[in-house]
Amino acid sequence: MTADSVTWTGFRQPHRPRWGTLPLGPFTFARAPYERALASAPTLDRDPLEGEQPGTCP
Repeated sequence: MTADSVTWTGFRQPHRPRWGTLPLGPFTFARAPYERALASAPTLDRDPLEGEQPGTCP
């Protein structure tokens, strides 16, 4: 994170540790709109994937 940007790197799949770091990104976002989006993110009443089995699509 810098004064002007936020960068996402080092993606991992926690349920498949053997995969290691995934070949995604890096993704860089302008910091001001990124922080506005986080501040206005909705709050969910429950996990939308709760009860789903790994490897299936909802």
